[in-house]
Amino acid sequence: MESWGIITASAIAVAVVTASIAVVYRRMLPASAWSRSALLSVAVAAIGAVVWGVLGSLAAGDILGMRVVPIAALGGLAAFIATVAVRATGAGPARTLIFAALWSAVVFVPTALLAFSG
Repeated sequence: MESWGIITASAIAVAVVTASIAVVYRRMLPASAWSRSALLSVAVAAIGAVVWGVLGSLAAGDILGMRVVPIAALGGLAAFIATVAVRATGAGPARTLIFAALWSAVVFVPTALLAFSG
């Protein structure tokens, strides 16, 4: 039996970690306005979470139960971390978002399914 309180707390904790890492990595990224960098970071994390939500739910069905929510938060964190190198090379927002979506679909979703459905 899963508890919504634990599920919610774990998703919030991962979101806080993602925000903290975004602040730390901000210094590594090319100079841009703080708001633009923050908006791109949120968009990248959202894409990672949405890709997991769509593909993970289709592939796993009800196997994962309520764990889909914190795994979506992990998908956002993973997509953000995966795109730091892309952003550091000076890739624009469109390329960064495309990379985040493709990386999430090809790397994160299969890995999460293997790791969390067993």
